[in-house]
Amino acid sequence: MLRKHPDAPVTGERGSSTNVEIKVTETPDDLINLTSLWQKYIEFKRKYWSPTTYANSGLVFAKRFSNLKNQDLRFPQKIQQELFENFSMDAVKRSCIQIKAAINWGLQERIISNLTSSPA
Repeated sequence: MLRKHPDAPVTGERGSSTNVEIKVTETPDDLINLTSLWQKYIEFKRKYWSPTTYANSGLVFAKRFSNLKNQDLRFPQKIQQELFENFSMDAVKRSCIQIKAAINWGLQERIISNLTSSPA
C-alpha cells in the first residue's frame, strides 16, 4: 500500500505539490476493521443526515456491525455469512449495501486502500 507522508514538503508553482510516497507493509493489526470504518463513515455522514436517519440507520447498523465477530474487511464473505446466520435476508441486503457504501467512501477518503487478502 502506498501512503502520502504527512510531512511531505509542498513545492512547485501555483499550488502544485510534490508528494512523497512511502511503501507500507500492513499486518492484520494495522488494518481498519468494519466497526471502526463504520464509525468514521457515520461521523462523516452525520452532517448530511437528519438526526432521525442518524439514529435509525447509522446507529442501528453500528450496533449490528459491532456485534459481529468477523470484522476483517478483507473477507467480506465471512461478514456476509455471519449476517445471514443472525438476520433476515432483507436485513442482510441492507447491511451489505451500507458496508459497500462505507468501503467506497473509505477508499475515496484513503482511510482504507487495498482490501486484498494475503495468501495463506
